[in-house]
Amino acid sequence: MSPTDPEFGIQSETDFGVILDGESTRKIASLRKGDYALFFKNLVEVVRHRKNPADMTGESPKLLISPEEAATVIEVVEFVGTSSRLERTIAYAT
Repeated sequence: MSPTDPEFGIQSETDFGVILDGESTRKIASLRKGDYALFFKNLVEVVRHRKNPADMTGESPKLLISPEEAATVIEVVEFVGTSSRLERTIAYAT
């Protein structure tokens, strides 16, 4: 699917995550439409501005996602990968 497609970044129900809390199972959808391209475009814009603010005009660009949020996403993705490789449910402490 092309990033220009209106459905790009919208998760289908077959791709929803599954949460197992020890007693029940539930499916969850993404909270918002995904767009990795926008994330990286924003990151480049902020880094370039901080490297050479004289080249930028107007207000300083802000990160759309905080470094802490990005780190949490990486941690969860790595955790899910470990669970998948082990082919078992493992506890995740938030």
